[in-house]
Amino acid sequence: MSQDESKRILVYRLGSIGDTIVSLPCFHLIRRCYPAAEIVLLTNEPQDSRAAPAENVLAGTGLVDRYMSYPLRTRSVDILSGLRRSIRSFNPGLMIYMVSRPTSLLVWRDYLFFRFAGVKRGLGFPFLPDQRKTRPPASAEGLWESEADRLARCLQELGSAETARPESWDLHLSRDEKLRADKLLDLPDKNSGAPARYIGLSIGTKQPQKDWGDANWRRVLLGLRNRDIGLILIGGKEDSLRSVEVAKGWLGPVINLCGKAGLRESAAAMRHMEIFLCHDSGPMHLAASVNTRCVALFSNKNKPGQWFPFGAGHQIFYPPSDAASIRAIRARDIIETVSRLLAQSGVRAESRA
Repeated sequence: MSQDESKRILVYRLGSIGDTIVSLPCFHLIRRCYPAAEIVLLTNEPQDSRAAPAENVLAGTGLVDRYMSYPLRTRSVDILSGLRRSIRSFNPGLMIYMVSRPTSLLVWRDYLFFRFAGVKRGLGFPFLPDQRKTRPPASAEGLWESEADRLARCLQELGSAETARPESWDLHLSRDEKLRADKLLDLPDKNSGAPARYIGLSIGTKQPQKDWGDANWRRVLLGLRNRDIGLILIGGKEDSLRSVEVAKGWLGPVINLCGKAGLRESAAAMRHMEIFLCHDSGPMHLAASVNTRCVALFSNKNKPGQWFPFGAGHQIFYPPSDAASIRAIRARDIIETVSRLLAQSGVRAESRA
């Protein structure tokens, strides 16, 4: 690629929090390869008010310079024509494709659209079935390939995305973002006698099949309640009242950040959590990106390993059988696991299981 061609790069990636975070190693790889390029991310406008745009995740990282967006699944000729004009005006020397498509026909459709929009060179297009799907485990006890590793395979022409390195997942949280999070948490002085340790909870999810249910979360919190542990509630504004209801009965302080902290401030707040309780969700990936251990509940929708949080030490729960719903996961098992993890770090919960 010539020097002129590498000055402007268009990256195509769709999705919300989790989709953006699992692609962080690839964004870091692209920036390492093209440190001086203007990188524009083409992404979708959130269809759900509970979904956060990619910009909320990446703003301030230096991995993307600006954004183009469009309504997902649009068939509007005017909108698509306007998008084509915007891409032509940007005139990228390279287009990097990081979208998951179920069929090669859809990949070819996208490829032809971008060529029609003036893109001269592209990479990452998953024309082959093996590129579009995560690979199965090598043994019956193993995990499926992660989505982050699948994306990295598609971009191996650029080099290694180093998905196993913590630096590849770095959100580059700023000092101001950390200070704003600390202010929202109103962290106590070490000599005040107030709790110095916290666990986090996020019960929100956009998909009903991933929702464990308020009664189960309430049972877990009652089984773990401890005057010496603070509880931090994470989520959007729509999760606030529900989260507060679930947390009633917690003996220690409860800090409700739902709808009060931006996405990156929430990530900064997660740095103070020993454990983060959550569904398979965007906040789970956000917590993992700041090296916070997750106790995460999964439905049978995705293969084990495909969407697991980055890093070691996470505790993942699945329904007891392929036919069971997520609500078949026992609250007792979550209480026992979290109690064990807290005990290992020197905090013992007053179990009421």
